[in-house]
Amino acid sequence: MARRAPIAKPATTKAGTHLVGALLVALGTACGAPREPEAPPQPGEGPTAAGTAGARAADAASPPLLGPGSVGLFAPDGASAPPAPQAALGPPPDVAALELADPLLAHGPARVDLGPAAQGPGPALPPGALRRLAAPRPSRHDEALAGDGALVAAVEEDGSYALYDARTGTHVRELTPAAPYGATRYARFALDGRSVALAVQRDSGHEVRVYDAASGRQRHALDAGAELDDLELAPNGRHLVWNASAYDGPRELVVWTPERGTRRTVALPREDRRLDGLGVAPDGASVAFASRAYGRDEADGELELRAVESAATRWKRPLVGAAERLAFAPDGRRIAVSLSGSRTLVVAADSGASLWEVHDELVGFTADGALFTARQGRLRERDPATGVRRRSFGGASSPGAVAATAAGVVVAIERYGDHVDAWDRATGQVLLHAGEAGRHVQALAYAADGTRLASTSGDGLELWDARGGLTDRRTLPVPTALGLAALAAERGADALLAAALALESSGGAGAAPVYLDPRTGHAAVLVGDGRVCAFDGAVRRGCAPAATLAVATRSPDGTLLVAGGRYRDVCGVYRASDGELLRALDEGRKLSADGLRFTPDGAHLVTYDGEQTRLDVYRISDGARVAHAVAPEASFADAAVAPGGGLVAAAGRDGRVRFYALPGLEPRGELAGPSSPVTAIAFSPDGRELASAHESGEVLVWDAARAR
Repeated sequence: MARRAPIAKPATTKAGTHLVGALLVALGTACGAPREPEAPPQPGEGPTAAGTAGARAADAASPPLLGPGSVGLFAPDGASAPPAPQAALGPPPDVAALELADPLLAHGPARVDLGPAAQGPGPALPPGALRRLAAPRPSRHDEALAGDGALVAAVEEDGSYALYDARTGTHVRELTPAAPYGATRYARFALDGRSVALAVQRDSGHEVRVYDAASGRQRHALDAGAELDDLELAPNGRHLVWNASAYDGPRELVVWTPERGTRRTVALPREDRRLDGLGVAPDGASVAFASRAYGRDEADGELELRAVESAATRWKRPLVGAAERLAFAPDGRRIAVSLSGSRTLVVAADSGASLWEVHDELVGFTADGALFTARQGRLRERDPATGVRRRSFGGASSPGAVAATAAGVVVAIERYGDHVDAWDRATGQVLLHAGEAGRHVQALAYAADGTRLASTSGDGLELWDARGGLTDRRTLPVPTALGLAALAAERGADALLAAALALESSGGAGAAPVYLDPRTGHAAVLVGDGRVCAFDGAVRRGCAPAATLAVATRSPDGTLLVAGGRYRDVCGVYRASDGELLRALDEGRKLSADGLRFTPDGAHLVTYDGEQTRLDVYRISDGARVAHAVAPEASFADAAVAPGGGLVAAAGRDGRVRFYALPGLEPRGELAGPSSPVTAIAFSPDGRELASAHESGEVLVWDAARAR
């Protein structure tokens, strides 16, 4: 795995200045924002009566593991300048109404200032490429969040591993020594954030390693033998447990205490049951595991606690449903179990007695002893003793791990994903909603002067200095489209947000901009009533019927609106002022189009169809198809017309960019990049360069003259 550029160290400022304040300035709010009202209890949401009756009195909160001067997610940081004024198209949206619907929409995009970035590292540039703006980003096989919310330990799909900043996804340090290619299986972070455990597969078996998070250096290693399934750390990071059962041999758990150099085996005599989850107590004296009968996926399970020294069963209890995972509380007095049917059960660790149960998914304990669950996009903090909900945090992205910082911030990372969310713990205010921007880029666009480049990916936005530096990365609560990327490149992310929200406000609930010209304000918007409408700024003009999964665009002079369907529908040319149908393309035959691109003179329209791997050119004056090209192996994902109008580039999922002359679509060569599919392309304003974004997250800039 290539070594990433080190993250820049923030400048120090006055004591007490935190990134929380900087983020709140960027979000346009204050720490004193009103608290999100608690939702009334839903059926099955609160703790069951029987569970509450059996619960113990709440314990005093454990002292935080992060003391003064500890570095967490929101540690002392440099001062942040206020954001640039938003440049809106038309009147601003009703902020008060938006605040009721979603706090993130009301306060703007989550922003992380990264500063100048060097040219993205990565393999050697392919022939014809001028520079690399972003390196490939391997997909993650497993990841763990530090207890202080500062770092994510990630195991990539190629088996390499490293630590990343939880806020930005920026690489912080490698964990060394490295493992063989594809060898790493599990990553686990201790709640105190100081150590990381990994399971590494070798030719001779497995090895369990413990790393120091501060330095990335290996502290302990143990030969774990031939069998290793699942790996868990005690909440304090001092003990590890894994399943060492062989398919046709001994069934056992292994408990390892690296600092003492002790390794103990707990025999599991029953061979007709499979393990579904395990954990080790903070003192290392007992292990808990859930099991169920083989071949019965929906069968009820069992939860058992055993002594490590004697392997004696301390207690065993039935479970209603199958367990998916379990976790010990930091003080070792409770065990939380995730059950099938999105339920969380909490039992007493000394007896196995039920304390409480809720119809939420288990997320986990934090270092201060709080328990977090999730349901329908909301993260919930609960009293671990009673299950009573203390706080609720909206906009969570399927949280898989949670942390609470000493600065009063709750951080969660997405299960099987790359989103990071952060909230003010006292108020519930959203502070950060950041995805792995750059993956699966949907649109690329240059600014008119060619100095900036913007990429949008779902709800992610990245802004680049076109010569090779990342200048801004945000997660936006608005749909992205080709015109929105162009607007961001031209006028910045704040202008993008203001314009998109103004269009949504004018277009009704569910409105989604599909095209927007940043120079003129001409837009095509899928509005809430199921039509495609032309907009000038935030003023609605003519509207046309919207085909299912519609695509739309406007002519360069703004007088025409073209709308069609992505799957077998009529594509029509409409007058933008009143929505009157002027003519249908290809004599009204049903077409499939994933994208529509006008030539600069407005005389022709280029369409591309990814499923049928074809390009078509239509003459706007009469709707006739004048050219057609097919590339069976390409599966086009995007197309871009050169500024001069004589060339069109088509992005292929085979990793190649093909060029065709206009209007006849005669082949004019191709650029062969990495094997990763091309998802978006854009010509520079002078037509000399072409930017391509790939599914791996790589962004390249090419010499477009090679295709002429």
